[in-house]
Amino acid sequence: MEIKRAAELLRGLADGVDPMTGRPLPDESVYNRPEIIRALHCVLRELQERADGAAAVNAGRNWSAEEEARLLQEYGAGLPIETIAHRHGRSVGAIETRLSELGQRDQIQFSMR
Repeated sequence: MEIKRAAELLRGLADGVDPMTGRPLPDESVYNRPEIIRALHCVLRELQERADGAAAVNAGRNWSAEEEARLLQEYGAGLPIETIAHRHGRSVGAIETRLSELGQRDQIQFSMR
């Protein structure tokens, strides 16, 4: 099984939905217990952080003026932060931080991890 599919299945369970049918899970389901929901979200967060790190080939590299201009153009065009991060080979956090440094702080909502 691909990790992406596994994450989709876990996300459904964490959201209280049967990932195979799309129907809400019964209230008495073990997946509706708060500790289980937190555990699923914890695992999903870790998977996302690993994926972000693997995709962040430019992590730690200086930003060029051209890359900053492209970042602002993409953000201004309404592209999702995740898409911008992938295009730049940087993490979501790096993109959010750079946007903040470029005066876009009031316009973005930092990801909750």
